[in-house]
Amino acid sequence: MMELLMKLNKKLNLTLLAGALTGLMASQAHASAISYALDQTNVPGLADGVPYLTVTIEDAVYSSGHGIFRYTDANAIKFTVDIVSGFDSNGWRKYSDFGIESFGFNFAKGATTRLKEANIVPRSLEIDVDLNDIRFNGFGKFDASISVKDSYFYSGKAVDPLVFYVIGVDDDTVQDYVASSVGGASQGNAYFSALVNGFGKSYGSYYYGKGGKDDFGYFGGSTQLPTGEPAPVPLPGAVWLFGAGLMGFLRFKRNSI
Repeated sequence: MMELLMKLNKKLNLTLLAGALTGLMASQAHASAISYALDQTNVPGLADGVPYLTVTIEDAVYSSGHGIFRYTDANAIKFTVDIVSGFDSNGWRKYSDFGIESFGFNFAKGATTRLKEANIVPRSLEIDVDLNDIRFNGFGKFDASISVKDSYFYSGKAVDPLVFYVIGVDDDTVQDYVASSVGGASQGNAYFSALVNGFGKSYGSYYYGKGGKDDFGYFGGSTQLPTGEPAPVPLPGAVWLFGAGLMGFLRFKRNSI
C-alpha cells in the first residue's frame, strides 16, 4: 500500500511539473501589445483623421550592462513611437532635423502612481513625471513626458522612432499606460501626444516660425489600431531544446513508474 502511494505521489509531482513547464513556455512565447494612432493635430493646413504617428506598447525584456553589473527586467514595458505619414505631400516637406522631440502619455487611475523618472530608460532621455501637469499644446495635461537629450544637459534632439522602456514596476501591464489627458484641450483630450520637429512648407517657415525651415507642431490621439492576437516572441533555441528534452524525460519517468 505504501509503495503504491509513493508511486502515485511521484506521478502527481511529475504531472504538476510538466504542466508548469508547458504554461511557462506558452506564456513566454506570447506578449501583449496594443497600438494607437495619433491622428489629430494643431498644425494649420494639416488635416485631422490622418495617422501621423503610431504608438505601440508591449511586454518586453530589458537588459543593460555586463557581467556582475548586468541588469535584466523580464517584465518591462516597451514603447515605440513612429512617424508614419502626412509630412511629405501637398507642399509639405521634411528637413534634416525631422523627428519626434517629445512624447506625452498618462497612467491609468491608480495603476502606476509609484512610477518615477528612474523607472524609464535609456538614460539618454530627458524624463519628466508630474501627474496631470505636463502640457502638450492643444491636447491637455499629461502625467509623463519623454524627450531626447541633445547634449548631456539639454533636451531638444528629434528622433524617429522614439523607443523607451518602463522597468522596475511590479505587476504593471500595457493597459496601465493608456488613459486620457486632463484639463483644457482645444484639439480634444488624448491618450498620447507628440511634438514633431523639422517639417514645413517648401517655401520656408510655415508654423510657429522658429526661424528658416525649422518648424514644429503637436499631434495627439486615442484611436486604437487593430493588432489581432498577441504576436509570438521567439525564445532562444536553447530554451526550447531544454524544454523539449525535459518533457521527454518526464514522459519517460512517468511511463517507468
